[in-house]
Amino acid sequence: MTAASTFQDLDLSAIVGANSALCFFEVTTPSSAASVIAFKPKGYGGSFAVQEGAYGCSNVIMATNAYGYAICATDANGVVQIGAPNNGSTYTVKLVGYVK
Repeated sequence: MTAASTFQDLDLSAIVGANSALCFFEVTTPSSAASVIAFKPKGYGGSFAVQEGAYGCSNVIMATNAYGYAICATDANGVVQIGAPNNGSTYTVKLVGYVK
C-alpha cells in the first residue's frame, strides 16, 4: 500500500469471501515512515484525519522500520479501508488470519 493521506480500499473478497469477516493484519513500515495507520470497514466513518486515536478505526502507531498489528472487520463485501498520512511511503500489509 502506498500512503496517500486518504482511506484506500483493500479488497479481501478473494480470500475471505464477499461477506463480513473479522481480520487480523500485520503492518510493516519502511525505514523513513513513522506513522499512524488506520483500518476501517469500507463505508464506515468519515474522512481520513492524521491523528492518534482515530475514532471508529483500529489504528497502529508505528515507529520507523517497525511492525504492528491491527484488527478490523470487512464490510459486507469483504473490503476494508486503510489510511496513512506519509504520502508516497510504501507499507506492507499482511493478512495474518480471519474469522467469518
